[in-house]
Amino acid sequence: MSYKLNREEKRSPKNGRDMLLKLEIEEQHQFATTLLSEAPISPALLSAIKRCKELGKN
Repeated sequence: MSYKLNREEKRSPKNGRDMLLKLEIEEQHQFATTLLSEAPISPALLSAIKRCKELGKN
């Protein structure tokens, strides 16, 4: 019960937005990884995916 209370206290609109952004970045990474594993990919597209991932971290 105390765990739930502590967790709720840490929630705020900003934290929720940050969590959504992090989830979106993780989903994009997972999607890119799936693409890489299932189909041949051009070097230009691969570098674009890596660049997007790096920009997402910053």
